Amino acid sequence: MSLALEVDFNRTLDSLKNLVEQSNNGYIDVWLFEDRLTRKKIAQQFSTSTKKVTLHSAYKPLLNHFLDREDAGSFTRLTITYPIVQNVDEKRFLLECYPLNALLKTCQIEFIPSKVISAADAPLFYDIEGVNQQLQTLKWKVFAPNLSTKDSVEQESLNNCGWIIYRNEENIVTPFCEQFDKNTIRLSEHLSTEFELIFQSTMDFIKILAIKRLNELVKDNLLTLRPLFFEQLIIDIQLPMKDDELNYGHEIISFQEILHEDIYFGVLELLEFIAAPIIGSVDMRTLQTGQILPIIRYSESDITLAIYTREYSTELPNLKHQVIYKDGITSIEALKKIKSQLSLSNVYQLLNSNFNKVFETQSVLNHPVKAAYVKGADKPVLISAAQHANETSAVIGVMTASENLLKENEQAHFSLVPIENPDGYDMHQQFLCISPWHIHHAVRYTALGDDLEYRKDAPLYEKGIRKAAFDIAYEQSTQKTLLHINMHGYPSHEWTRPLSGYIPRGFSLWTIPKGMFLIVRYHRGYERIANELLDKVTLRLATNNEIMAFNKAQISMYENYAGKMPFEFKNGFPFIISEDNRSIFPITFITEYPDETLQGEAYMNAHKAQSFACEAIYSEWQTIEAVTLNSFIN
Repeated sequence: MSLALEVDFNRTLDSLKNLVEQSNNGYIDVWLFEDRLTRKKIAQQFSTSTKKVTLHSAYKPLLNHFLDREDAGSFTRLTITYPIVQNVDEKRFLLECYPLNALLKTCQIEFIPSKVISAADAPLFYDIEGVNQQLQTLKWKVFAPNLSTKDSVEQESLNNCGWIIYRNEENIVTPFCEQFDKNTIRLSEHLSTEFELIFQSTMDFIKILAIKRLNELVKDNLLTLRPLFFEQLIIDIQLPMKDDELNYGHEIISFQEILHEDIYFGVLELLEFIAAPIIGSVDMRTLQTGQILPIIRYSESDITLAIYTREYSTELPNLKHQVIYKDGITSIEALKKIKSQLSLSNVYQLLNSNFNKVFETQSVLNHPVKAAYVKGADKPVLISAAQHANETSAVIGVMTASENLLKENEQAHFSLVPIENPDGYDMHQQFLCISPWHIHHAVRYTALGDDLEYRKDAPLYEKGIRKAAFDIAYEQSTQKTLLHINMHGYPSHEWTRPLSGYIPRGFSLWTIPKGMFLIVRYHRGYERIANELLDKVTLRLATNNEIMAFNKAQISMYENYAGKMPFEFKNGFPFIISEDNRSIFPITFITEYPDETLQGEAYMNAHKAQSFACEAIYSEWQTIEAVTLNSFIN
């Protein structure tokens, strides 16, 4: 292990106490990254008979404003004008309101965009007009503190930030002095919080570390070394902010989660940015950086940051919580009622005990990547899950679907890879011990740091199982496998990066759930077949009332905050279909179900939907006439 950085941070609330005590002003408003109960409790402690302190949330300020208001439930109608900022996604500040209308169920809410303003024309605020049950009309503003900065990859970014305002009047509408008498506001400025400092300190230090490493590789002529920067990069952080559960779906406000997400993708972007001038244009999905592991733990009081590199290990450091993955399941039939993720070892036990032919390749961390082959008279299909290891409902879905196919179809012919990324899947089991309600995107990619789908060069490690599945079907039946059913998931609650522009960069379509989504990719010459399969599958899926009702509700909520879905629909299902010649399989059919963070009944519903979809795709593929297929095979 190579310890690179170890820092303790003062809690902003502790520093704030001194500022409040030294201030003579009557009203002090502060925007912080703190949970709701803490803000309320500390504000009461700071306030005196001559001084009132209000602690607001710097994150999702409009939503938290209504969560903080004791009279929020009394409004029957709200008209909210949200900021539109030049060169910023027009839905940015609307998304920050999500899921307000689900929390104020009896209130009719209308969102209206403002005129386009420049980020330099601060302040940014929401204009609100509300009518309450007494038919009173109230008008007020909610401040949205943001800083426009150039980030570590030299992109302009408008970020949530801390702020402090000292004033003499209670009814403030804007923090800028020129709109008030000079005696009204004493000071209005950015307050650099510990949350922002931890993120910036992490990015600054890793930038130095990465540049030094790359210079060493250039000097020693080792730029072909993989992984390029390190084997594992540990970013171990303790935070005293608790998660706030929202009374809607699976939504939470978690400062541990959003810091994990901002750091993980921020570091990926940074390493890509640093490497590009040396090794040429790269993509975070293909760059083999090494494994980036931001471990954000809850602490009662300590705020600490430790950054170090180490050799590969299959264990997270300092893990003290009980593992929650299910184990000891002895039959695939029993999986149909499982309500949480299944351990890697249990998945492999079920493969070995239920299938006659099991084959494998090896992962980067020497986990077996196991697959089962079932020979039959049908056209062979590859069925896989957990390419992205935090998308786990498909693991159960493909296992139960395979058993159903074997029971119902004597001609079934497929290879089954329930876990394509076992290194990430095993690590995910440990991250869930920190919190089962967080997205944990650090386990999305492989231990090399890349997305196995985009890996081209040997050694293939995990991706080799796809070639092995293709080969075994051809060897056993002389039939080429033309279809890959590749089952995925995505976040079941809002996914944000508030310190990097709020909307996840490069993933803007995935920020809030939108139901089951379909992606079809095909080789040149297979377009007609791909569309025919999509028609048949969506018709089959549309017979499932549970999936249809689920999609209808999620799409409606999505469009309230993200606008009309920019996708085509077929038989009620949003989809993307495109030519893509990368895969060895001419057609790839992908399902996307919002499963990340799910537990309990919701998790069971997720893998039931995945199972139904897997069977539908397999079965409808078999109905496409062989003569039609042959006419399109290159």
